[in-house]
Formats: sequence, structure tokens, C-alpha cells
Amino acid sequence: MTIEDLQKELELSQFLFQLSPIGILLASEKGEILKVNSFFLSLFGLSVDSSKISIYDPIFQNSNLANYFEICLQEKKPICREISFEINHQEIYAELLFIPLIEKEITIQCILIDLTKKKESEKKIQNIYSYFNKLLSGLSPVATLREDYSIKFVNEPFQKELLKEQKEVLNKNILEVLPLNSKDKKNFLRNLENSTHIRVDNCEFKIQNKIYGYSIFRFDSDIGIILKNITETRGLKKKIEELYAQLMKLQESERQKIARDLHDSVGQTILAAKLNLTAYWLDPLKSEEKFQYALNLIDKTSQELREIYTNIYPSVLKELGLESAIRSLIKVMFGDKYKVKFTYESQAILSEEQSLGIYRIIQEISSNIAKHSQADSIEISIAQKGKTIFLKVIDNGKGFNLNKIQTNRGFGLNNMKIRVEDMGGSLHISSGLGKGTKILIEVPIEP
Repeated sequence: MTIEDLQKELELSQFLFQLSPIGILLASEKGEILKVNSFFLSLFGLSVDSSKISIYDPIFQNSNLANYFEICLQEKKPICREISFEINHQEIYAELLFIPLIEKEITIQCILIDLTKKKESEKKIQNIYSYFNKLLSGLSPVATLREDYSIKFVNEPFQKELLKEQKEVLNKNILEVLPLNSKDKKNFLRNLENSTHIRVDNCEFKIQNKIYGYSIFRFDSDIGIILKNITETRGLKKKIEELYAQLMKLQESERQKIARDLHDSVGQTILAAKLNLTAYWLDPLKSEEKFQYALNLIDKTSQELREIYTNIYPSVLKELGLESAIRSLIKVMFGDKYKVKFTYESQAILSEEQSLGIYRIIQEISSNIAKHSQADSIEISIAQKGKTIFLKVIDNGKGFNLNKIQTNRGFGLNNMKIRVEDMGGSLHISSGLGKGTKILIEVPIEP
């Protein structure tokens, strides 16, 4: 390559450097700008013929250019940031990249990509999206108000749900047309006032026997209101709270039962064993029989402990599997007082969690039968069809009023229903007074 060719190539690179659509700057480690193109200068409102400047000049202060320059210099690795700064009352957005160039002396190359138009377009799209999202997110009653709280627009659900017979509501004050009690009206007015500087969410008021949740937001010069009937949700929340309280009560009751069992049986038996062993230790010749008696007491304690922790977690389930665990449960729960037919037709390998869930469900059903049904014949079957486990329990007991039990369901049945739903299954109960009870449960096998 000739000198003339090199000169042309240098001129071309200088030409591309100056006309590049991205800002490029080269600075010494002291912050002196060694080289800068016109696009970089124009981003900061500087002309090409500006006097020599430094990276620390006030013109770059709002962009934090100097701070990122120093970080790059200290860490000696590239620094990439998205920055924004104001020049001549215009907000500029840019992607900033500092690259350390380490030769004899450290120089820092800065590349600046203008993102302003992109950000402005994104803002416009976001504003349009937010506007329509606010209008559509309510799905139910929606109203818009003017600054003086007069009604500008109400949709049909708002009219039917809250205003009912009031036909002419436009231009009227929202506080005058909504039938709110004094407390709710005061809170509603306060939230309308607060909405001037924040979006108001998760508020509610009551009209007759219905509870409405509402949100208030501002857009342009209007006030938007979205309402939702949360009466049923509040009822469910109350029911959940009641169930939780029952669960805590049951948990405490179980703890107290375990404590009593340990104190009254295991604790007393261990104490008796200790006394007998002490007597033997003091006089082995005269108290030989006390040693054997103490051993018998220890065996009894071991059995009692086994019964306690089996009730807490059935070890037979882990050791021998679900079928054997259920057979053991049936023997303990029903003994010889009931005629029980149990069939198990499944080769599925269930997870420990699923096995325990099915075991607990059968335990709950068996407990209900033993306590309430007055049955003497019971059929329990577990079968597999494809990827589903089918559990069926039938008894010939006194049955119960299904409609009544569904409206006032006992905690045991609720607990059973929750267990089934947690496993992704379904529960069906059929019963009637004097007709016995039939329970069908379907549970998908976990992959």
C-alpha cells in the first residue's frame, strides 16, 4: 500500500469518525478530551469548533460522565450505563459505554448512543397503553368525573349496579347520587382528594348488603373510578379466617393431646420403671423381680410411644407402602366390630406426599364413619385407571342430609376437601337419611 493510499484511508476514517451517528470521545487519564466527533458534541449542545474541553467541564455534570469515567479508570474495565440529562430544557436519553485502552498511557474511549427518540416513542406507546388499560381493567362499573366531582360518564354496569332508578346523573356530584352512609362518604371524599397526587387502590364502601372495592386514578383532567362487587370475596375471606382459626384450634388440641399422652402414660410408666430399677440397684438380691418388672414397663413405654408417633406420622406408610398402611389403619379403626371389604388395584408409584394425602383422607373418612355413621358394613377400594387414582368408600350407616351438610360443612369434611384439591383431585359425596354414604375421589398421579 502506497503512502497516498494510506493518506486516503486516514482521511476516510476521519470522515467516518466525524459523521458517525453515534458519539465517540477519547480522553486521557487526566480527563482531557483528546479526540471527539461532532455527534458527541451536538448531544451536549456544543459546536464543532468549541474550545478544548475536559471530561470534568460543567457541561457534562448532569450526565455523570465524570463519575463513570473515574469508575472505568479505577476498575480498568468497560462501564455500560443508560443515562439521561437535560440540555437546553430538553431531556436527552443515551446509552453510555466507557472502554479503557491500556498501552503506554491509559486512555478512555467513550461511546454514546442517542436513545431520545426511542424513549419518546416508548413513552407515547406507554401513555396510550396506560390510558386504555385504566379504562378496561375494571371490567365492571366504571365512571369518570370532572375536577369538581361531577359525573362526566358512567358505563351501563355502574348505572345498573349503583344508581338503579336514577336516570339523570350526568353533571351531578358523585357524592350526592351514591347512597353512601356518612362514614363511607367521608372516606370516599378523602380518597378523591388524595387521588390528585397518588393512585388510590384497595378501598371499599358498602351499599345495602353489598360491598364494593374501588380504585381512583387521574388521567388528563378527569378522574376515573373503577368498582368491583367484592361481597362474595369478603364472605370467602371470612370463611378462610374461620377455617384457619379452627385449624389453629385443632393443632393446639393435638399438641395438648400428645402432651397428655406423654405425661399420663409414657411419663408415668418411665417413672415407675425408674423406681423399680432404683430398688433393684439398692438391693439386687431382694429386688430381682423389680428388674424384670422394669423391663416390662420399658417395653410398654416403647409400645405407647410407637402408637403416639404412628398417629403423628404413620411409619408403616414409608416402610411397607400405602396398601399395607391402609390395611393397618382399617384394623386399628374398625377392629372386629365392622365388616370391612378393602381392595387395592394399583401399580402406580406414588410420591410420599400423595401417599400421605390419600392415607390421611381415608383416616378422616374412617374416623367419621366410626364416630357418626352407625354403620356395620364398609367398602373401601383404591383403583388405578390410566393416570388417575380412584378412591371409593361406601358405608351402610344412617347417612345425612347432603344439602344441610353442604351449607354447614363440618371441619373434617372441609379438611378432606382441601386435601383432595391440593392434590389436584375432585371429591363427590352422595348420601341421604337412612341411605348410607358414598364418597368418590379422583386424584391425578403425579408424573
